[in-house]
This record gives sequence, structure tokens and C-alpha cells, in this order.
Amino acid sequence: MEYLFLRRKRTTATSERQKTLLFKAAERQWKEEFAGKETDIRKVDCNIYKGILYQLEIRQVFLDTSLSLKKLSALLETNQTYLSNVVNKYFGCNLKELVTASEMVFGFAGDINFAENWYTTEYMKEQPDGLRDCFSEDLLAQMQGVDVMIMNNEFTYVNKKGATSVYGKAYTFRADPQKAELLEIFGTDTVTLANNHVYDYGKRGLLSTLDVLDQEGIPYSGAGRNLKDASKIIYYVMNGRKVAFVSATQIERSKQYTKAATETEPGVLKALHPEKFLKIVKEAAQNSDYVIAEVHWGTEGMLYPDQSQRHLAEQIAQAGADVIIGGHPHRLQGTTFVGDVPIAYSLGNFWFSTGTLYTTLAKVTITEDGTVKLSFVPCIQQNLTTRILTEPEERSDFYEYLASVSMDIGIDADGVVYNKNADDYPAGEILYDSDTSQTDIIGMADNEGDAIDIVGNLREDR
Repeated sequence: MEYLFLRRKRTTATSERQKTLLFKAAERQWKEEFAGKETDIRKVDCNIYKGILYQLEIRQVFLDTSLSLKKLSALLETNQTYLSNVVNKYFGCNLKELVTASEMVFGFAGDINFAENWYTTEYMKEQPDGLRDCFSEDLLAQMQGVDVMIMNNEFTYVNKKGATSVYGKAYTFRADPQKAELLEIFGTDTVTLANNHVYDYGKRGLLSTLDVLDQEGIPYSGAGRNLKDASKIIYYVMNGRKVAFVSATQIERSKQYTKAATETEPGVLKALHPEKFLKIVKEAAQNSDYVIAEVHWGTEGMLYPDQSQRHLAEQIAQAGADVIIGGHPHRLQGTTFVGDVPIAYSLGNFWFSTGTLYTTLAKVTITEDGTVKLSFVPCIQQNLTTRILTEPEERSDFYEYLASVSMDIGIDADGVVYNKNADDYPAGEILYDSDTSQTDIIGMADNEGDAIDIVGNLREDR
């Protein structure tokens, strides 16, 4: 289990459940964030800072809106005035704001690829400002502006020397470990490793990836050094709420190139037989206010979810997930609801291939009143760059496409998806309807009608 304590828009501490580990993690973060940067910072502030985090989460009073300065100061053995100053200074708000629920926004992007000798990486090397030149400024700003940004790390970080790819696999992706630093450009808070490429260079490649992410201080989900590590739930505590994140992969379905984690061996958390994953979802639901599940599933190159995706989505929703985000097909698939749970079946290629393809920055917003909303920022991957669609006609075409490949939903002007079967469906605000929207885009062809392979590359580039 891992906790991410978040201030307004930023991470402030990472820890395990135990008090000792929490204090150590908080002290490390304290030194990075505050020590030596201001002359009026006192050592006693660090002890109070650590104590606040401990009391708020481990004692589970973070969501206790009746928590007063008097009560907390007694727990921390300090006076109320000094405690009030510490909360304001280091958490950017007063105590009431700290324990009162307010809006929280999670961002999700589709497949990215930093692999050596791959189209995206070779293009990036040619750009004056590297990766930043591969994305529009407004898109990067939105990614950095969400409270939590979660990326799909669809490759492995391992040095070339001594690295051997898995035999017989059509696509294997190895990135130089130094490229993990690029994740900061996206504002990455967490990565999911629950996919079919993190094991492309075997056990060594996966362990190297875990080491690299640990060194970068980036929490990961869906893979690990053993089953316990791969199964861990990440909890985000912010704005008066506790949100759990879990991830798993249903792929591969036949050939098992990607190894499942065991009690003693590293691997990914698999959901082809989903009993273990569903148990984790249930645990997350019992220990948090909301659960977001991300799943690697489906069939590459397809615009519509297959039966296995739809069935697993129902199971995950019944287990307690509040939102489900999908990936793997390399195409932006549609959305729907299972009960009141929104499903994004596949976010597509965010920055992965040479074809011109719709993609998105998906946002999960937990509003001040506790409503969960799923929305899509209209984007396109074109000529190995990804940008937000800003022209009205472009945006309309995007949402027409998204609605046309969806089921029983409507989309408003802001890209928010609504359940047509809900009693509070805002029919008057809907601009795009899954029952009436149409698109000319087809599978195995990009937006311009050119033939592509299953991962979205133009066939002429192969």
C-alpha cells in the first residue's frame, strides 16, 4: 500500500502505512521542498509537518471536518497559533480547507513510447527542444495543471549492454534509463506498468524499470518485484478525500511473453483470470472514498471494445470501481456506463506511431459535491506530434467520432460524458449523441484514410 499526500496541485509525501516509514518519507520530502530554501524555516516545523501527515492519514481523521486546531494541537503537543501558521505555510491552506472536500482532477493519457530506434524517439532527437517540441504547449499545460497525472509506461527502461529481448515477440521496446527524466515534462505523478511491454526484456528489464522509477521518485502500479508489490494500491489523499488507484493487464491472452508476478518473482498483475484483481478492487473500495481502475485490454487496431472488455468492465464496476480507464488497442475507443460507472475503453496512442489518429487527455473530476465526471480533451497525433484540437470544426469532428463509437452516452460542449439512462441526464446540454453521431473513420486506417498496422504506424513506413 502506498500513500501520496497531495497539497494543492503537488505531491508532498509518499509513504507506506507504518508510522516510521511515513515519517521517513515525509522528512525526505521536507528536505527536498523546504530545507535550506527559506531562512525562517525551523527544525521544529519539520516535526509538526510529519505529525500532521501522520494524524491526518494513519489516524484516518483527514476526512473529519470537525477536526479543530485545538484537537490537532493537543495531538501534536504544540500551541494552536503555531500549528495554524505551519498548516498555512506548508500546505497552502487553512485547517478547515485541509479537511474539507473540494474538486480533485486526475489526468490520463494513452500510449507513449521512448524506445530506442522507434519512430517517436528518433523524431524527438531531431527537435531543438526535444520532447517539448512533440506536444503543443497548451496540452502540456493541461497535463501539468491536473492534480494527479497518470501515464501508461508502455516500454522498459534498461541499458543496452547485456539486455536481451523476449524471443519471438513482434514488438519489443527498450528505452535508455535516462529517458525516465522526460516523464516530468508531462507532470507525471504515477505510471502504470500493467501492460504487455514492460517485460519485453525479461526479468532484468522489468527490475531495471522498477529501479529507474524508484530513483526518479515516481510511484508505479500494476507490476512489481513480486505479487505483493504488483498488487499494491496507491492512495491519493487530497482536498478532504481519499482516492485509490489500481491497475492490471488482461494482455496477453494466448502467448505469455509477459510474466505474471508471483509470491517470489517479478512480473505484472494479470487480469485474464480476474479474481486477484477484483479482490484488490474490493479492498481499495473498502479503504477509500473512490476507486479508479486502469486496465490493459482489448484487441489492437479495433475501434470498438470486444466482449472480454465489456465483461471485465462489468466485473470491475461490481467490485467497487468508480471509474475505469482502458488502453492497449492503439485506437481511441468509445465510452459508456456500467450502472453509474463511466468507462473509457481505450485512450489510444498519445505519442506512439506515425499514423494520424485521434487521441485524448482524459480527465476524471471529483467535484465538490462528490460527483464523478469523465471528460475528454480533443487531441490528435499527427506527424509524430500531439496537439489539442482548437478549431471549432476539428473539435466537433472529434466529438462526433467519440460519440459514434460509444454507447448510450451524450457529450456536452466541454467534453463531459453523460449517461443517457440516468434520471438526471442533461438532454438540453448535449451536443453529441451516441445514437445519432457518425464518423467515416474505420479500423486499420488512420484519420486520413491511409492504411496502418495494428499499433498505428503507416504501412508505408514499415
